[in-house]
Amino acid sequence: MAVTNPILASGFPPPPLFITFPRVHLEIMEKVIDVLNADRDVDALRACSQTCKTLLPRCRTHLFFKIDLDPAYSQRLQLVDYDDNGDDSQTSPSRSARRITLFLDLLDRTPEIAFYVQDLDLLIRQEDSRCSRTIHGLNMLSNLSSFSLRHDDASYGEFALNWDDMSPKFISAIHRIISLPKLTQLKLISIINLPLSIFSLCSTIKDLSVGDIVWPEVGSAPPTMTPIHLKTLTCHDHGIVFVGETLIDAKHPILDLTRLQRFIASVRGENDNTFVNEILSASQALVKVELSGKSSFLFGVAQSIAYQSLNTIQSLEFFTSIPFDGLNAIPEMFTELQALSDAPNLREISISLALQPHYRFSPGVLLLLDNLLTGSGFRQLDKVEFHVSSYGGPDSVQSREFQEAMEKIFGEEFVGLSQSALRNFRHSVTVKESGLAGGDFDGDEVLFFLSEVQD
Repeated sequence: MAVTNPILASGFPPPPLFITFPRVHLEIMEKVIDVLNADRDVDALRACSQTCKTLLPRCRTHLFFKIDLDPAYSQRLQLVDYDDNGDDSQTSPSRSARRITLFLDLLDRTPEIAFYVQDLDLLIRQEDSRCSRTIHGLNMLSNLSSFSLRHDDASYGEFALNWDDMSPKFISAIHRIISLPKLTQLKLISIINLPLSIFSLCSTIKDLSVGDIVWPEVGSAPPTMTPIHLKTLTCHDHGIVFVGETLIDAKHPILDLTRLQRFIASVRGENDNTFVNEILSASQALVKVELSGKSSFLFGVAQSIAYQSLNTIQSLEFFTSIPFDGLNAIPEMFTELQALSDAPNLREISISLALQPHYRFSPGVLLLLDNLLTGSGFRQLDKVEFHVSSYGGPDSVQSREFQEAMEKIFGEEFVGLSQSALRNFRHSVTVKESGLAGGDFDGDEVLFFLSEVQD
């Protein structure tokens, strides 16, 4: 006898079918959010932040970890404001809004965001230092581990921030930030009349970066203080002079460089060489050294590295410009590298040269370098890079001849490195367009969102 389905027999449609999916644990969702952040997928992070209140803290941790207020104007930044129900209220600022303005608006509307900001790059104009909103915004930040204070743009008629023209309340806010117990990284760029006493507030700083700093002629004696123990020191645009003439003053040193592990410096003048060598000789734990400048800056670098650091150094990078066709920096590099051939832990050597379009290497000079780097020294060396660049139209005859000549001599004289089973060798020849500015900033890499889902 046939069995009749009572539901079908009744003439009514069958009830809807509900499928229950297993619940995904919060820990797994947070791992997914971490992966999205590692992939720099900001749009996906924003979408997750608008999903539910539970995911907000993890999304905010990544979205607002670093606040970069460069460039001064946001040309492509689009802000979307969501109300409590997640509906798009279609509010958006002017496309020419300055990023610092957007950031202050963010703090006004969502003050809890301040807790998630750990890395702040403050790029301001002189008048911003007298703005009450700016001062209030800075005073809201209490969880910073990295802070940068820089001047906005010289096109506005000023080439640096004048410390003496800043309001007392702004200076007080900067003092408070520099004194934060979690702050370990500090960058000061394009500031004049910077009082050296400010460094007495920097006891927790491990990573210091300075550039284009002018200290006052009167009352500029280094303060008596316990020197700051640095692990990383970066000197840009005459910053090495500031460090050499003030921060490592023999009578009252502000910096203790004995534990310095990484040193980065751009070298311009003869005095810069002296300070570079003094810093190299002070450290007993160097791991990585990155130096850039004209070819003359190489003189005495290897000989200045302290004996203790010869046992710890792992990476050496030279970025050198050769302004005249007749100059040859390779012999100087050969001398410096030869002095480091017995360094037991040196693993990486990188050489980058900026050359004139007509520059050509003398026959055999690269072969000597090749023989040195594949010889009996450098027992742990496993990575060697050699890059050259010039300028000119990419399709010009001069550019093609430069590239062909460089590739030819690389193939003829870097024989040992190219065939070595022990060395990972990379080389390149690049011709840049004349007058092309280096590295465009991607203004969309850091996005500000005024609010996310609150329910």
